[in-house]
Amino acid sequence: MPRIFSGSILIEPTALSLSKHIDLLKFLRGFINEIGVLHRPGAIDTRVSGNILTIALSPYTEIVDSRNIKELEGLLEYVRREIGRVYIAERDTWLDFTNIRVDDLLDLLNMVKNRGSGCIGSTCYVIEDASMECRRIMVVDERLVYLAGLYGHIFTDFKAEPPGSSIFNYMYCETSSGPHPLISGTRDAGVVSLSVKVPQGLDDLIQWALLGLVYLQ
Repeated sequence: MPRIFSGSILIEPTALSLSKHIDLLKFLRGFINEIGVLHRPGAIDTRVSGNILTIALSPYTEIVDSRNIKELEGLLEYVRREIGRVYIAERDTWLDFTNIRVDDLLDLLNMVKNRGSGCIGSTCYVIEDASMECRRIMVVDERLVYLAGLYGHIFTDFKAEPPGSSIFNYMYCETSSGPHPLISGTRDAGVVSLSVKVPQGLDDLIQWALLGLVYLQ
């Protein structure tokens, strides 16, 4: 469990639409090489209106370690103005998070935005528009279980077993004609290939699902 240092900036994921997320990472690239992503719910002490309060953090909260940032005030001003939902750690704490390369995350999000294809590390993607209309989104991989809470149980839910026999079906769409995979994959010689279908209006959900599969293990 790595350490979050006092003064670090924490950004709520629900404040990050795909376009805002991309803009944030482009800005942060001038300050940092890596950004943390929270695995599980946690809490930090932060100062609100002069008082120190304990604030609950949702999974996928992003963490900017401010120890080596010389222009912290400029960075913080931008994040507060453009994103809004941010906290500053008042004290050191220990939470479950993973540091990832800003450039890798930016490449992944641009693939979602542009419906592109490419490889990052040992994972390759083909991202396309989905032709079906979803009644409900089901996630079937435990790494994605927190997506249901992040986006609401009315539309997103978790099932322990995927439909059919494929263990590489991570998320699917329930339609009138049955379940259709939205994120499915194969593994060959250590390389994971993901086929991703993005339903209309669900870019924000897909961005966090892909981040969860690749980095939050």
